[in-house]
Amino acid sequence: MKKRKLFILFVALTAIIFLPGFTCKKETIDTRLSGCIKGRLVVKGPCAQYVIQVISGDAGNADIAPNWLDPETNINYTNVFTVKNHCYFPALNPGDEFNFYFIRQVKTMDCIVCLAARATPLQGNEVQYTGSTCP
Repeated sequence: MKKRKLFILFVALTAIIFLPGFTCKKETIDTRLSGCIKGRLVVKGPCAQYVIQVISGDAGNADIAPNWLDPETNINYTNVFTVKNHCYFPALNPGDEFNFYFIRQVKTMDCIVCLAARATPLQGNEVQYTGSTCP
């Protein structure tokens, strides 16, 4: 009986000493592919088609059209791209300026989008909208 109590005490002390070192850590995945970018929404289509113009910031290896002629308005834009992760892009209006990061998308797109076609550049990127500041 005495041996059993000593064994239980030994196991309890071992758990108290060693288990705090074995904590679970939430793994964070760095999804950002750029620093803070300032952009302007230049096209908002009827079915979540968004075109962003890069105003400032280092776009790095982002897929950006140096020039794109919008066939619907006949306006030529520079440094633009289509938003690929449109399910997670906020409801902005053309002309709105904001900050964002280029990201590696980790969420599955699960929103409903209609099928009305709107011309956008072939170049596209995923973005993380941050509003008027970059955290």
